[in-house]
Amino acid sequence: MSPKNTSWRTNKMANKVIYHISGFDCPHCANKCEVFLNKQDNIEKASLDFNNERLYVTYKDEVLSNDELLSLFNHYKTEEELITA
Repeated sequence: MSPKNTSWRTNKMANKVIYHISGFDCPHCANKCEVFLNKQDNIEKASLDFNNERLYVTYKDEVLSNDELLSLFNHYKTEEELITA
């Protein structure tokens, strides 16, 4: 399951962003999404804190916009549906 909402604040010097996300149904779904994000070329490290609804991302290059990140989540959701179908 992908998140329904994200908001963010950023420290562009370090390419680190903390997102507030909501909409995950369970920690297992959140963990699978974290693994997916860590496989992306532009992401150095992604860590999802299910209990506090936070996603910590360190980017290798430029920071993705909120829309670009949501697009990644939508891509993840589509892949999950194809795998489980």
